[in-house]
Amino acid sequence: AWAPAGWDYIQGRTEAVRSLHATACRYTFCGHMHEPKLFNLSGTGKVGDFTPTPGVSIPLPPHRQWLVIPGSAGQPRDGNPAACYAMFDEVAAALTFHRVPYDHESAGEKIRAADLPQRLASRLGEGE
Repeated sequence: AWAPAGWDYIQGRTEAVRSLHATACRYTFCGHMHEPKLFNLSGTGKVGDFTPTPGVSIPLPPHRQWLVIPGSAGQPRDGNPAACYAMFDEVAAALTFHRVPYDHESAGEKIRAADLPQRLASRLGEGE
C-alpha cells in the first residue's frame, strides 16, 4: 500500500476506510495529519475512530485492523502546541500516545528568519 503520490491526506473516516481496505496489514502507521487519531476496522466492516488521551495505553485487539496517526512534532492542528508521538508495544499489542513540550518559540523564530510565511510560525504556538 506504499505509494505516497497516490494517497490523499487522511482527514477523516472516509480516507481512513480507504486506507484500511487497501492493505491486509493489521497495523498501519500514517503521518502528516498533524492530529493524533486512531481508526479501526472490524471483521464485519464496522469502522471505529477516536482521539486518544495522552499517557493512556490502548489495547489493539487482533480481530481488527488499525490505522494509527501519531500526530506531529510541529504544525499541530488540534489546538495543542506540544509535540505528539505514539509508542507501539508489539508484544502487548498496545499503543500509547504521548505529548511533550518543545521550544516552539525558537522554531518560530527560525521560520521567520527563513522568510517563510508568518502563519507557519504563529501556528506552532497556537496548535492550529
